[in-house]
Amino acid sequence: MLVLERKLGEEVVIDGEIIVKVETVNKNGVGLLINRLDGHVITLNNKIHQNFSVPLGVGKSTTLNGNTVITLTDVKNNKVYLGFDAPKSVIINRKERNG
Repeated sequence: MLVLERKLGEEVVIDGEIIVKVETVNKNGVGLLINRLDGHVITLNNKIHQNFSVPLGVGKSTTLNGNTVITLTDVKNNKVYLGFDAPKSVIINRKERNG
């Protein structure tokens, strides 16, 4: 599992197509905004979506496109720790803010 630290408003890019943005943070969990850059649909837990928000509690997971599992591993001091389980062919990158 790859674990990345993110803060409110920061993003992770999956395969250069899917943006996962930390939309809300509290001590019990996060709200993630998930969308595709090209506007195509995404499957989330076997349901089809375009742009959507998903709440995650600590220790809870959601599955994107049937092959990428996102788990909220921890929340500390407004820092979110997201775990990613995906095939080796799936590229996962932090999207850094400019400036």
